[in-house]
Amino acid sequence: MISKKIKIIVLVLILIPVLLLATVNILKFKITQTDSSNQNKTNNKGLNQHIYNDSMFVDKSIILFIDFEDFSCIQCENQVLHICKWIEENLDSIKNDTILLLVKKRNNNEQYYKFLIGNWVKENKVSFQVKLDSKNIFSELKVLNTSIAILNRNNNMNYYNSFPLTLIQLEEVKKIIKDLLVVKS
Repeated sequence: MISKKIKIIVLVLILIPVLLLATVNILKFKITQTDSSNQNKTNNKGLNQHIYNDSMFVDKSIILFIDFEDFSCIQCENQVLHICKWIEENLDSIKNDTILLLVKKRNNNEQYYKFLIGNWVKENKVSFQVKLDSKNIFSELKVLNTSIAILNRNNNMNYYNSFPLTLIQLEEVKKIIKDLLVVKS
């Protein structure tokens, strides 16, 4: 029979690498978040300038840049849908035209994207304006991931971040939207 001391030593030897791997992954995640945050700050200036000058974005308050490939991250898709549903439940329907979902086009097959977008909109009961990025705005603005941009009344960037958002960021987005747009009474 194996003594208790040997069992404990083996258990400790197994747990130490697991804890080290977990710690390394946590550190990598924090570094990635910091890099993403820095990238978002860098993109804000170019994004802000382009949005200000592009007629597609005139009178828009919320722009969701959607890359369907990012929806392999379930949390990303769920958060985008959560924000859409939250907006629909909490804001006047008059304001629906101030929200734009811009979908990234990854190849030249527009029929495929129209089919994909149409099915996604119907399946998720999304009632906002949805456009396919036929002008390659994603590339031009260096939008790398599914993201949200919130503009103030002067069409300047108020908030920009990539999905998935932390719970704190998600609540911040809701607060900014609530303060910016007319809330249902």
